[in-house]
Amino acid sequence: MHAERERFHVLFEQLPRTQRHTLTSAGVPAQFSLENLLNGQTALPEEQPDVVKLAQGYIESSYQNKLSLRKISETLHVSSAYLSRRFRRLAGCTLTDYIIETRIRQAKKLLIHSEIPIQHISMNVGFENANYFSRVFKQQTGQSPGAFRRTSAK
Repeated sequence: MHAERERFHVLFEQLPRTQRHTLTSAGVPAQFSLENLLNGQTALPEEQPDVVKLAQGYIESSYQNKLSLRKISETLHVSSAYLSRRFRRLAGCTLTDYIIETRIRQAKKLLIHSEIPIQHISMNVGFENANYFSRVFKQQTGQSPGAFRRTSAK
């Protein structure tokens, strides 16, 4: 657990930094009015994809853990609705789809490069139920995890 936390912090530190107002959806209008109106600005700042990059980085470093839109939005200090909208618009998929794609991508690596049992791989990549993992894996790849392992090992 400690190693995972350190890994997350290293990856998090590599992410680009942004101003606080771009990370707090509810605070954007209020903070804008307090900080920028006095400077003569009359329009909201351009939207930046930083919150999406932060969410993707968080998912990439924490895919093994239980993840949800609520948990990620709380971690990034933005509203769930804001994160969901921004993520879909800028990443081209829903946050949940991105979590699943990340988990399946990691599962593929483990299936190809290890002999870890499929049930353990499912837990290692964040699925609580091996049957659900197999179903999602097949939906995403067109093959069961076992068939993928067999065909990829050649």
